[in-house]
Amino acid sequence: MAFWLRRAWRLWPSAWVWLAAPLPLCLLFNHSGVYGNIRANWEMAVAGVTNLANFYFAYVFIRGSPPGTAFVQWSLSLEEQFYFLLPFAVFLLRRRLAYLLGALVLYAFFAPTHFTTLNVNETTMAMMVRSGSVAAGVLLALWSFHPSYQDCAPVILGRFRSARIAVLVGGIMLLVSFGASQLCIVPHYLGPIALLTAFLVWIASYNKSYLWRPGLPRTVMEILAARSYSLYLVHIPVFFAMHEVWFRLHGVSAPTWQQASLYLALAPVFLALVTEFNHRLLERPLREYGKQMARRFAVQDQRETLSTLRSRST
Repeated sequence: MAFWLRRAWRLWPSAWVWLAAPLPLCLLFNHSGVYGNIRANWEMAVAGVTNLANFYFAYVFIRGSPPGTAFVQWSLSLEEQFYFLLPFAVFLLRRRLAYLLGALVLYAFFAPTHFTTLNVNETTMAMMVRSGSVAAGVLLALWSFHPSYQDCAPVILGRFRSARIAVLVGGIMLLVSFGASQLCIVPHYLGPIALLTAFLVWIASYNKSYLWRPGLPRTVMEILAARSYSLYLVHIPVFFAMHEVWFRLHGVSAPTWQQASLYLALAPVFLALVTEFNHRLLERPLREYGKQMARRFAVQDQRETLSTLRSRST
């Protein structure tokens, strides 16, 4: 329960704010129509709050309807579904859980990822329910409790700088290549992506700088990583706002070189400001509040457990 409290306060407040934000924007700041209509944004808001945004996104994609502004919420719904279903899977399967997780990872190597007129429904659902990567992460977590986990630490990366660079750059290049829509390296790329991301998480999980040594570049990346959730939530509304401003200033005519340069210079600044605003005033304070609630709950739960044990012993 303490874990769920931390995650709820970590994820939901910011997510719900950016589910609600497009509702007034599509009515009051939408001359270009970039924010869509009130119905699509309301449907996405309800789907996001009920953690069904991934299924809703798949439904409107198949139907060819606009998904609303907050369509990035599909991945958050998938995450929340995982938090809800995993405890039941652990309770029902016990030691056999690893077999189910392995099967999900294996399925990712056969899940359809390229759309055709014959498999659009199946492919859309496979893309919106990416169970392979989630299952690979859980398998990695289960392995971390076994002594062999420490025995397999990639210490060679800590000794050779060239090995660290090769793994980091190579891993990123492979992920980009597998996920690029212009390339078709393998017909079913969700499986390789699941294993590659699990591989990078495995290296980072030892927390010994195997991938990136301390320094200014790493500090900058850590600052960005701390704000990555806020950045993920706000980037589409911010880009749409820039589009609306562009439309009001220049209409639909092709931009000049000077106009395009100004847009490219201002968009990252605006995005950084909104991201920092959300991180400092909403995400971080409520995350800390959730941690405090979780600690209080854990202490209370320990006290109740001790009280129950004492009453049984007497």
